[in-house]
Amino acid sequence: MSELPYNRLQEDLAKQGHPPQQGQLQQQGYPPQYGYPIAITNHQTGVIPTATVIARETQVQPEDYMGLSIFVLICCCLPVGIVAVIKASEVGSRFRSGDYDGAMESSREAKNWAMGGLIYGIVSWSVAAVIGIVYLILILVAVNEVQDYNFY
Repeated sequence: MSELPYNRLQEDLAKQGHPPQQGQLQQQGYPPQYGYPIAITNHQTGVIPTATVIARETQVQPEDYMGLSIFVLICCCLPVGIVAVIKASEVGSRFRSGDYDGAMESSREAKNWAMGGLIYGIVSWSVAAVIGIVYLILILVAVNEVQDYNFY
């Protein structure tokens, strides 16, 4: 007469120092814990399949210079500021799509456009201020000469 699996289990448990269990068939060993891989073998070859691990470096999103671009857009030079804002918005979208080199390029272009617009704005505002001061001086001189002129 062949042994039933239940009887063999009871004998194995008794050999391991466990008292015999009555009633239901008990599970041997411990249940798998979270975080531990479960080894699954191919029963035909006995080989444990390996998992493909993709290692990715953690990268930080490049600076987008959005604040500087908006400042240039509002205060310095509208056309250059628009291009700078477009380039600054490309940085985040390229970085999220995984194109780190493209994000770096867009960041560099946004910085260049924004700095160019800032320099252009400072120069143009300075030239406008000088022209305004010269014009004001010319008007004051002309008014002063008219007041000194005797119309009689």
